[in-house]
Amino acid sequence: MARILFIACGYDGGRSGISVYMREILKRLAGAHDVTVVCTEADRATIPAYPSLTFQVLPRWLNRPAFNMLYVLFAIGWRHRKDDFDFLLLPAANRRAVWRSKWPCVAVVHDLSQFHVPAKYDPFRMFYVKRLLSWAVRRLTHCVAVSGNTAADVAQYWSLAPEQITVLYNGIDREQFHSTPPSDSQEVLARHGLTKPYILYVARLEHPGKNHLRLLQAYEQLPADLRQQYELVLGGAKWHGAEVITTYAQASPCCDSIRFLGFVPSTDLPALYHGAALYVFPSLYEGFGLSVPEAMACGTVVACSANSALGEVAGNAAITFNPESVPGLTAAMLRGLTDEAQRRRLRERGFRRAQDFDWDYHAAELVKLGLTTWRRRHRLLGIIYDNVSMTEALDDIFSSLQNRVRRKIAFVNADCFNKGFVNPAYRELLTHFDQVYPDGSGVALAGRLLGQPVKANVNGTDMLPLLAERAAKQGFSLYLLGAKPGVAEKMRDNLVARFPELRVVGCHDGYCLENVEDDINQAKPDLLLVALGVPLQEQFIADRFASLQAGVMIGVGGLFDFYSGNMPRAPRWLRRLGLEWTFRLAMEPRRMFRRYVLGNPLFVWRVLRHGRR
Repeated sequence: MARILFIACGYDGGRSGISVYMREILKRLAGAHDVTVVCTEADRATIPAYPSLTFQVLPRWLNRPAFNMLYVLFAIGWRHRKDDFDFLLLPAANRRAVWRSKWPCVAVVHDLSQFHVPAKYDPFRMFYVKRLLSWAVRRLTHCVAVSGNTAADVAQYWSLAPEQITVLYNGIDREQFHSTPPSDSQEVLARHGLTKPYILYVARLEHPGKNHLRLLQAYEQLPADLRQQYELVLGGAKWHGAEVITTYAQASPCCDSIRFLGFVPSTDLPALYHGAALYVFPSLYEGFGLSVPEAMACGTVVACSANSALGEVAGNAAITFNPESVPGLTAAMLRGLTDEAQRRRLRERGFRRAQDFDWDYHAAELVKLGLTTWRRRHRLLGIIYDNVSMTEALDDIFSSLQNRVRRKIAFVNADCFNKGFVNPAYRELLTHFDQVYPDGSGVALAGRLLGQPVKANVNGTDMLPLLAERAAKQGFSLYLLGAKPGVAEKMRDNLVARFPELRVVGCHDGYCLENVEDDINQAKPDLLLVALGVPLQEQFIADRFASLQAGVMIGVGGLFDFYSGNMPRAPRWLRRLGLEWTFRLAMEPRRMFRRYVLGNPLFVWRVLRHGRR
C-alpha cells in the first residue's frame, strides 16, 4: 500500500474533464492505497469520499483561484514531513504544481492549449501556465502526459527531456460507457427536453477554445431538411466567453433548433451519447478529448477535429476535419449523418478503439511510477545518469557478473559534466555505457537545485572496498589498469592484504598500453578497473569492449592513487559534509585550482542556466 499525497486543487467543482480525471483516479487508488487529498473548501462537497481517503481542506480564502495557484506552487509542501508519504501526485500539473517537492513526484499534464489558443485565459493565468508552471514542473521528478501530442508539447514548450515524460492515455469507465443503453435513457432524455433526433457536443461553453461559434455556423450550413430533422444539442457549464456563444445562438436563424443543456452530470452522459445521431467535437485544441472514446464505447458515430490529440485518440474510428474550416465541419457532419455504410464502419471501429483506454491500467501505472521514480535515469547538462543507491549499484554489478552479462560502467562528477558540456563526443560516448553513476556532492547539489533529488553519492572510491569484499566472497577476479608504473601493484598488495581471498589476476600501468589487450585477455578478469582519467578511460572501454575478454568494465578515475597509499583521502567527517573537494584542493592546489575554484562555480551556473537539457 502506497502513501500518496494527492493535490486535488483545480477540481472545478466537478464540472470539467480534469475533475472527471481526478474522480476516476481517486476511485481506483482508494482502498488499495492510503491517499491524502488536499482540496479547497468549495470543492470538498463534490469530491466522492471513497474508502481510505483522508481529506485536508484548505482555508476558505484559498477558494480564490489566484491565491490557490500561488499557495500550491510555493507553500503547500511545507505542511508535511518527508516521511509522511511515498510520493506526491499532481493530477493536473497544467493547473497546479509545486516548485519543490520533498517526495518523488508524478506530475500529470493534460494539455498546453494556452500555447496554441491565443488569449485563452486572462494575462495572469497565461503567465502562470507558460512561465511559472513550466519552471516548476521541470524541477519535479517525472511528468505523465495523457497523449503523445501533449508529451510533444511538454517537451517543446516546457523544455522537459523525453526521458522525463511518460505517455499514459486516459481511460473510460467501462461500467458506465458500453454498447447497451442505460435503462433510464428515455427518462434522462425527457428530463433534458430532448424529443427529436440530435447532434451532440459536450464541452464547457468556453470561447474561443471549444470552437462553438464555428460549430453553430457549420450547423447553419447543413441542408434545411437535416436541420429540421436534427437539433444541435450543446451540453456544458458556462465558462470564459460563454456569453459570446449564447448571444450568437440567440441571433442565429436556426435558434429554434439549438439547445443548451447547461452542465451535464456524468450519470446522464451514457443516455445522451446513445441517443445522439452524431457526436461532434470541434475543439481548437485538446490534450486528450475524453468524450470521444466515451461516445465510441456507446456506439455513437463520432466526428472530431483532426488536430492536437483528437486525431491521435480517434485514430481511424472517427470522421476528422480541420476545426478552423466551417465548410469542412459542415461536410463532416453531413457525412456522419447520411453515409450509412461509413456509419456502420465507424461504429465497429469505435467499439474496438474504445478498448484501448483503461482507467485501471492508468492508475496502476501512476503508482508504479511514483514508487519507482527513484530508480529512473536523470538528465543533467546533456548527460543521463542512473539515480541509484550504492547498494543498488553493487547489486546491479554482481547480478551482471553472476548472469555473465558484460557491462560498461562510468562515474560522473561535476568536472565530468563540465567536460561534457563543451565536449559533445564525450556526452555521446556516455550514452553507450550501461550504467552511469552520480559521483560527488556537486551532482547532489544539482539534484536539489533542479528538484530531482539524487539518491546517493555513488563514487568509485567509496565503492571499491565494498566491491572488493563481495568479489572476494563470491570468487570474482579483478584486473587493475591505469596510473603511473608501480601504482596498480601497490594497490593490489593493499587490497589483498585487506581481503586475502580476493583474486587480482593482473596489473598494468596507464602509460604503455601496447600489449595490455593481450595481457587482459589472457587473464580473463571478471572485473576490469580502468584508471586513465576522463574521457580517456571511457574511450578505452568503448573502443575495446568487443575485443576484451572481461566481464564488467569500470572507469574509476584517480582511485588507484588513494588505494595505493600515494594520496590520502579526506577525513570521513569532511566527506560527510560534501567537502572532500576542499581537502583535495589543499593537497594539490596547483593541479586542482582550475577544476575546483573555477570549475565548481561554473558547474553551478550551468546547472541553473541549462539544467536538464
